[in-house]
Amino acid sequence: MIGFAFAIDGELKGADVYSSNELFKQLWPRLLKAAAVEAISTPKSVSNPVPIETVGAFLVNSELGLETVRDINWRTRSAERSTDDALFLECRDTYYHDAWVHRSYLARKH
Repeated sequence: MIGFAFAIDGELKGADVYSSNELFKQLWPRLLKAAAVEAISTPKSVSNPVPIETVGAFLVNSELGLETVRDINWRTRSAERSTDDALFLECRDTYYHDAWVHRSYLARKH
């Protein structure tokens, strides 16, 4: 496993994907805690689970925006894409020919 997506009360909130299982396992406790805090702080309502097809479409569509890239330091570069529905952020390792290390998908509220 290299990532996860989460929804609260039937509304997709976001997803994080890492380039390796080792990195994901290292960060999983923090990711789970952040999602749990958001869920606890959200007013409760009854809803259905988010279909896997909805999650897949969200991930694909989040990457469609115009890309803005900036150098963070000699080895790290960030890329950002924005759409009406989502913000996509990607961290890249320039030492490994811009290989991505982390991808974050954040849903926008309407």
